[in-house]
Amino acid sequence: MDFSNNDVSSRIQERRAVPDSDAYFNAQFGAKPYFLTPGESGAGDGAGEMLVATIGAGILVTIHDKDLNIGGMAYLLIPDIVIKAFPNIKSIDPEIMKAAFEPLENCILLMKQMGAGKSRIRIRIMGGTSYEGDALDKGTVNYIIIKEYLNRKGLVVMSEDLHGPYLRRVHFFPTSGRAVKRILRRKEDFASVQEDETRYQGKF
Repeated sequence: MDFSNNDVSSRIQERRAVPDSDAYFNAQFGAKPYFLTPGESGAGDGAGEMLVATIGAGILVTIHDKDLNIGGMAYLLIPDIVIKAFPNIKSIDPEIMKAAFEPLENCILLMKQMGAGKSRIRIRIMGGTSYEGDALDKGTVNYIIIKEYLNRKGLVVMSEDLHGPYLRRVHFFPTSGRAVKRILRRKEDFASVQEDETRYQGKF
């Protein structure tokens, strides 16, 4: 498994305790989980590996090369400064926009280095949770901006699983391109995801 940050797998594994229910879920698939949080990405070709992320207002982009049996996942979260300026985002510092999409660019680069071809890849997007009381509707704005970015790059999205008042925990299997989703509604899950999102927003 390759990551856009070299130490991301060990760092996230150490930081996140895996509840009993998740340990069972992981054992069910016989795969080693690598956890991603906002701004991170990874790619791999190992049958015994899976990328895992719990997604809130941000968007997960999964990429799979159907011929080489390799895949990657990027966790994108548009900075609040951009969300607040939407739809007038042309005034935003280009460096901020570049940083926001760095996880996706890193994921694409990893895939290319592994031999992925643009004509063979299949892209899926998930996330965009609608938080209660969110006047900015961050989930929807994340989707609009990220979908437009993918369109400009000529990357066709094959399927979408978006919005709703719940979180999604996604288990993505790079070799098959399979993505298994769990719906999360517990307050502690929301608190954990929003903590990750707030930490990431602190970069901007």
